[in-house]
Amino acid sequence: MNNTAKMKRELTPEEIHHEELMEELERTRWRRYWHQIKKSWPVYVMLIPVILFFYFFRYRPIGGILVAFKNYDNYAISIGESDFYGLYAFRYLIVGPQAERFWQAFPQYIYFECLWVVFRLSDSNCTGIIVQRNTQ
Repeated sequence: MNNTAKMKRELTPEEIHHEELMEELERTRWRRYWHQIKKSWPVYVMLIPVILFFYFFRYRPIGGILVAFKNYDNYAISIGESDFYGLYAFRYLIVGPQAERFWQAFPQYIYFECLWVVFRLSDSNCTGIIVQRNTQ
């Protein structure tokens, strides 16, 4: 018996029913999705500001971060046309001719960042304590 004869075997009634059921599910899948969207449309409307927030404040700034790794040319039409510079600018900053000024400012930057974290945490903790005391 050759392979084509094995492949063209008769389907059992259960297999036929299963195939029909799978075709029906596939055909109605998009209809069910659309029905779910129509049924809970307020949720999707509330998602619009969240999506816009993430687009404008999380996704779009990636282009600005990319400038740090490019050899920015004023004559280039877009950042995409500038050559990739890699970490050369950072290496120049840390060990180049201006390195002494960088390392003088770096500890002060770390100090202010630590203060920022401490005060922001204490601010939220104090707010939490005040809210907890007012609810008791």
